[in-house]
Amino acid sequence: MNADDLLYELEDFITASQHIPMTKLVVVDESKLFEYIDRIREMVVVGSAEHLQVASVFQPAPTVHASGATADGGSGQGVEYEHLLRIARQDADEIRANADAYARAVLSDVQARLERLLGSVNSGLDELNR
Repeated sequence: MNADDLLYELEDFITASQHIPMTKLVVVDESKLFEYIDRIREMVVVGSAEHLQVASVFQPAPTVHASGATADGGSGQGVEYEHLLRIARQDADEIRANADAYARAVLSDVQARLERLLGSVNSGLDELNR
């Protein structure tokens, strides 16, 4: 099962859950929800491991210590080290961009709700002032 299939399955699970009347809230089976979370975590860990395995096919990675030296006494600044560093930076940039987009969407939604609420408050005050 790929990640998309799992996410669709999770979406179906939530959609099929019992809705609380007059709200957007649903009641879900906590243990089943945690099962989905565990399965997603496994996919992320496996995906990360596969990503690193694919990278190691190109050139075996030396063991790099915090000092930058390798286990064999080399500099640790080999091609593989630079390649992994570039991948990590690209992944970090992508995560940062996705987080920014998510935060922007959430804040826009909050702003729209506050504007509607402020409109209701102003209408109420106008009605009381008449």
